[in-house]
Amino acid sequence: MILATPEMSFRRLTSTTFIVACTVLTSTFTAAVVSAAPNTYVHATDGSCLGNSPCYDNLSSAVQNVDNGGTVTVLSNVTGALTSAFSKQNITIQGSPATVVHNNQILINEFVTGWTIRDIVFTAPITIRDVVGSLTFQNMSANTINVGDFTVDTTATLTFSNVTTTVSGVVIGGAVGSSISGSILIEDSDITGANIKVRTGSGPATNLNADVIFRNSMMHGGARIQIDGQDVGGLGSLVGDVLFDDLTCDVPQARLGIITFGDVTGDLAGDITIQNSDCYWIAVLTTGGTAGSIGKLTMTGNYTEALEVVANNGGLTGPLVMRNNILEEQGDVTDVDFLLLLVEVDYVNEDIFIEDNDAPLAETAIRTLDGDFAKDVVIARNNLAYLTLDVQGSGDYLFAPQIVDNFLPASGLTTYGDLTLRTRDGGTLPGAVVSGNTADVLRVTMTGPVTSDVTMTGNTVREETTIIGASMGAGRMDMTGNNLEGTSWVSSIGADMHFNRFQGMLTVTNGTDADATLNWWGCDEGPDTADCASLNNQQFDFAPWLVFNAGADCTPPNATASFNVQTASDDSKPAGNITPGWVSVSTSDGTLEQDPTLMTGMGSVNAVLDGGVSMPSFTVTLDNETRMVSTSCSDSIFADDFESGDTSAWN
Repeated sequence: MILATPEMSFRRLTSTTFIVACTVLTSTFTAAVVSAAPNTYVHATDGSCLGNSPCYDNLSSAVQNVDNGGTVTVLSNVTGALTSAFSKQNITIQGSPATVVHNNQILINEFVTGWTIRDIVFTAPITIRDVVGSLTFQNMSANTINVGDFTVDTTATLTFSNVTTTVSGVVIGGAVGSSISGSILIEDSDITGANIKVRTGSGPATNLNADVIFRNSMMHGGARIQIDGQDVGGLGSLVGDVLFDDLTCDVPQARLGIITFGDVTGDLAGDITIQNSDCYWIAVLTTGGTAGSIGKLTMTGNYTEALEVVANNGGLTGPLVMRNNILEEQGDVTDVDFLLLLVEVDYVNEDIFIEDNDAPLAETAIRTLDGDFAKDVVIARNNLAYLTLDVQGSGDYLFAPQIVDNFLPASGLTTYGDLTLRTRDGGTLPGAVVSGNTADVLRVTMTGPVTSDVTMTGNTVREETTIIGASMGAGRMDMTGNNLEGTSWVSSIGADMHFNRFQGMLTVTNGTDADATLNWWGCDEGPDTADCASLNNQQFDFAPWLVFNAGADCTPPNATASFNVQTASDDSKPAGNITPGWVSVSTSDGTLEQDPTLMTGMGSVNAVLDGGVSMPSFTVTLDNETRMVSTSCSDSIFADDFESGDTSAWN
């Protein structure tokens, strides 16, 4: 930034000293107003402006006497305010290269048309009320930059490039009833914060139609876009597209995002993207009035403690993507009870993708308050503490949700590590895919009909699995290949449970149509025996069950222990077996490649044999079954290792 150089600090100090010393002399060369010129110059002490003319000792006179389209160049540090635009259009006010305007602010309540302010430092605030055409701040600094309150609708292009503020940041706003169109760009800047606001009243709608870009900047206290309902019955929407890209906040509890609040009715209808940003709280919210939907929203690659999308009086009308975000405590806030990833809306009319987020301490909830999930919901490959997908009101799932490959780490907290798929108030579930997840608790609870099968495959549940339906119906629970280490409960829904590993008690309530055959229960004797998982009752099919087998073979210098649960207790060999289990293998005859190993129906472990071993043996254990297996090693027929592919002796 141009504002932090030692030279600038030196200029600021010496010019201040010089001004104090020459107060009496200053008045002797104040330039009189002359005819307009294409370029004017300002110097605090040199009446010739270092050989440039026309020359003035104050900024106001130089602006008053420059031509439209001309340039005002400030050649030294000066004092003085600028309180009028003098109807000048398309002018540039610039430093040389970064001179300082001390003490007094720019305060213009007239229309400013096409101005550029660059390469200059203002130690006081800049306030410009109304803008026509464009207004550009470039390579400059001010105490505060306040553009607004607009007294009429504006279509201006507002640009802030390489700007620094030292007190209150950048504020852009309209008076009640004044819409903001055109475009707003803040980039490559270091500002204390940014706030863009439109205020709605009881008259015509007040909208933010402008495309807004925040990019590659330090936003110390955050950056927010607000639609603020000031009067009863206010109407206001965000129509333009919004991009927050590569922003950083470093003030505790700084916020980044978009919000409607107060008595306002309106939508966030533009395409909104928040990406690659670091801020305590990142959110898109509609919280006031009688309506407030959210359109296309993308939140990717952010680092935050809270990531929220809330439409209390509206829904999602565009696709929502939350991908590759990191949620963790940033160390700038104490006593944080939990981290949060929240999507809470009345209804969902477009796809939702919650994917590849790393939030191991974050509670995550995706729910509708009073409407349908009318499109696909995909929650995949996330690292989360707590996950709920929930039709909380009277809505339905119209498409089968997919909850796939999520990891909910064991935390020791009773409210964490839970994965829940739920309907309430009679909501319909047209099937679902719950696959490859790891959690403390897995719950699927329905108060309405399940119209197609729910597929639960390859999940690991450490403590409790609960499947509760409202009634028997067309849809069934297809539970295949799950590792269920704790208690399990199935009630009031058809369930087909095959090739699962049960370790705790299974309860199937009376009248539930459950087929629990071809599962592994922890021992060969089957459920409800001394070493196996138990049953709360036996009013369902559970025989035949799977039994454990192991064997070994050897081709020096390696030996292999193999194992499987491919055979059932009635000696049948059912197809499609993907039963999981952790198998422990040991041997005294060599070095194992891995132990324990995850079995999926079957598996094997290799050992590199010690020298001279001809009959290696293994101990193979799956849960409460142990097998001792051994084998004889076969020798090579040919001494030249022909069997291994070496044919050199044949040449």
